[in-house]
Amino acid sequence: MAMRQCAKTVSPKVGVFLVLALGLLTGCSKGAPDIYWSSEQLLRAVDGRDIGIRKAAMLVLGETKDKRAIGPVLQALSDRDEGIRQTAALVLGYLKDSAALDSLIKAATMDPSADVRERAAGALARFKDARSMEALIKTLQDQNTHVRICAAHALGDLGDKRAMPALAAALNRKDPDLRDAASVALKKLKKKKGR
Repeated sequence: MAMRQCAKTVSPKVGVFLVLALGLLTGCSKGAPDIYWSSEQLLRAVDGRDIGIRKAAMLVLGETKDKRAIGPVLQALSDRDEGIRQTAALVLGYLKDSAALDSLIKAATMDPSADVRERAAGALARFKDARSMEALIKTLQDQNTHVRICAAHALGDLGDKRAMPALAAALNRKDPDLRDAASVALKKLKKKKGR
């Protein structure tokens, strides 16, 4: 009942997303607070104590593309909790606001968590900006395989043919998964170049 009330306050699509996000991330299917989740409450929840609710609130705000979320989600990108930083990077990609670009670049290249660097690299693919491309090229050298693979795919998604030399160089790396990702990205770029 309480979860259904949460869903009543927003569009049906977002309401369903809210119910799923709260249920999946907090592990609850009942017992949620008997309140309506307005945008203002979601914004406040981003700074709350419960990690699951914080993640869910960020995800819903990202889904609604509420630009008021930029500040709180940017702040969450430097949170001490790795899961909060991962979610913040993902949501900042959804929001695609240029105010987040420098922070996402820093997260993609310098965050101590490989999972956060991977999420931030994926988010950078949504920013059609030369700085994104430069950061992703740098991230091709990351110590973590998954981060490197994500960076290669992100470069293909960016669609900037200036990334082709770096991707071609990645074809010569020892990591077969990186080589595969670089090959796929190069094919995407060649296809876009031919148009």
